[in-house]
Amino acid sequence: MAYLKKAYRILMERIDKELKMPQGWYFFVKKQKEKQNFIIKTKGKCTCRNCNTEFETNKKINEYDKCPKCHNTYLIKQSNYSFHIFEDVLVLLDRLEDKWVIRLFEIFTKYTKNEIYHSKPAEYGRIVIDKDMKNVMEFANDRAVGTMWGELFINHTKTGKKWRWYNKYYRSLDTYGKVYDKNLEELFKNTELKYSQLWKIAKENDEIDIKYHLLNNFPSTELLAKMGLYKLAVCSGDFNKGKSFKERFGVDKSYYEFMKKNNIDRNELNILKMYKKPNIENIKVLSKFYISDLEKVKKYVSIEKFAEYAKNKRNFDIQMYIDYLGFLEKLKMDLKNKKCILMTAHRRENLGQPLENICNAVKRIVEKYEDIEVVYPVHLNPAVQEVAHRVLDGVDRVHLVAPLDVEDMHNIMDRSFLVMTDSGGLQEEAPACGVPVLVLRTETERPEAVQAGTVKVVGVDEEVIFNEAVNLIDNKSEYEKMAHAVNPYGDGHASERIATYIENWFKGE
Repeated sequence: MAYLKKAYRILMERIDKELKMPQGWYFFVKKQKEKQNFIIKTKGKCTCRNCNTEFETNKKINEYDKCPKCHNTYLIKQSNYSFHIFEDVLVLLDRLEDKWVIRLFEIFTKYTKNEIYHSKPAEYGRIVIDKDMKNVMEFANDRAVGTMWGELFINHTKTGKKWRWYNKYYRSLDTYGKVYDKNLEELFKNTELKYSQLWKIAKENDEIDIKYHLLNNFPSTELLAKMGLYKLAVCSGDFNKGKSFKERFGVDKSYYEFMKKNNIDRNELNILKMYKKPNIENIKVLSKFYISDLEKVKKYVSIEKFAEYAKNKRNFDIQMYIDYLGFLEKLKMDLKNKKCILMTAHRRENLGQPLENICNAVKRIVEKYEDIEVVYPVHLNPAVQEVAHRVLDGVDRVHLVAPLDVEDMHNIMDRSFLVMTDSGGLQEEAPACGVPVLVLRTETERPEAVQAGTVKVVGVDEEVIFNEAVNLIDNKSEYEKMAHAVNPYGDGHASERIATYIENWFKGE
């Protein structure tokens, strides 16, 4: 960033002196800061940290839910969370004679075990656009300490302000944020934007790019706002062509009321075009994935089944899922109607009669349940091979396969209904996938998993193994208790915390 010429310094001084904060700005900021909060979940019960309202939810940790009292949408965290940062951009549009002035503010909240830090609104950027919309000038103050990966960093501990020309080597200033809407209708009077309805669009959306709309006064912006499709109006340029409803949106007009009621966004519309079912819950799940990946999934399973499956998974890797589907297709497993049990059994102490008991129990399980498939990667030890093939060869829906590499093993484990194993590693890995584990041993070196309820030691007696598996298959509450127990080996977000720590270190925080 370069220091300003005299003409630009005068311009910045005029903005400071002549453009006052609107009357409702304080309450606008206060409302947005309220959203930088949590819903705390403990033992299935939730508490809103903003208003202390207690309620129940079926949402999981690190998902979002709406408080029934204050009606804000918050991130769900465990009561023992240790670190989190909220950063939101607030945008104020104003006019200085014949120029548009976009002012960018950041509100910042940092939560740690020991403190909660709330920043004051930090004005870090200004964009001045001439009346003819041809000259766009961008400025950043000395809170903006530099760029990394194309992003402008804000130094929240610095109180000074010296405006500088923004170095646009990487990118222009991002004006995507929550826009103050109370002054827009008045600002747009006697301008080309007087019919745009941008004040309504800004009110109904948490984030819009106001510069995009200033520089591109699309006729479709007004149309989409009047149709009540406010989230689609955010990217109105995508719908500026075509006369009929289908030409504009790619779906039949019969979907209009559904689109309006749920205020669908661009990604959700793309899913609707492929899915062609007015099921907003599934559409929201599917909109997290690329269309190209969903097309691959469709080769193996219905999109309906995939959506139902994906919505119940904490951490979902669709590429691994596609690989898993291909693997199961090779095994000729029934993907649409069957549950998968992943089994391993190979420990030295289980050789002989214990292994035979395990295999007999598995045989009885598939004979009792027609919707169960078993995948058993058989260890290359001849003693294991002999028993496994003698008892289970030719048994319908039992697949004896060669040992799998770690990627294939994790693929199938993540999509399994149940894991039955004498392996120590799987006892640690399966809970991360939300899959219950029956330990085919009389003891385990992972007592913390037993205590947490993610695994259960069932021994090597045939009758006991069979009965414990039947209990989980038939008893939904018992299954859910194990599947949703807190993983004693972490929540899967360690890398995110490490990345955040490193990023904050570079920021000097």
